[in-house]
Amino acid sequence: MSYEVAIIGAGPAGSTTAKFLAEKGLNIVLIDKCNFPRDKSCAGGLPARVFKRFPYIKENNLIQSYSYGGFALSPSLKYKAVVQKKEPVVGMVQRKNFDMGLVKLAINKGANLIDGKTVEDIKILKDKVRIKLDDNKYIESKIIVGADWVWSTVAKKSNLMPLNRPHCVCIFNEYELCENEI
Repeated sequence: MSYEVAIIGAGPAGSTTAKFLAEKGLNIVLIDKCNFPRDKSCAGGLPARVFKRFPYIKENNLIQSYSYGGFALSPSLKYKAVVQKKEPVVGMVQRKNFDMGLVKLAINKGANLIDGKTVEDIKILKDKVRIKLDDNKYIESKIIVGADWVWSTVAKKSNLMPLNRPHCVCIFNEYELCENEI
């Protein structure tokens, strides 16, 4: 299969890129290793400036709740900073729903989604990019966009990132709260 642009990674950056390019009439493929919808354990807060830059996020009800302020305490508990606004300062999203909503917007604009397939190799040729998927199928495109996270396969395979970066571990747990617990 051949496309004008192949976007690797269907998170917010990849699906937003796919949406905008598909709106311009380009033949887009959006590839992600996970099947959508999928859980994602990071970045559930969107600053208010995002609502202005990407109004379709609010228009499509992708925000789960809003925060109108917050506070921070110093380690000694001696100092406290408080922010309280009349307008939301942060929109909270559940990444499973948010990312799926963005993917649907991209698909509705004409992007093609291939999910549940891992990119195994990328060859940059003179006039195209050849992408090998884990099922031994190939995708070709004129342009490739790496939106595939910090350990980007696109960056590694195109020599934009060293292969021996240090690793870190993070433990995460997400809890859904009932209305009366908020």
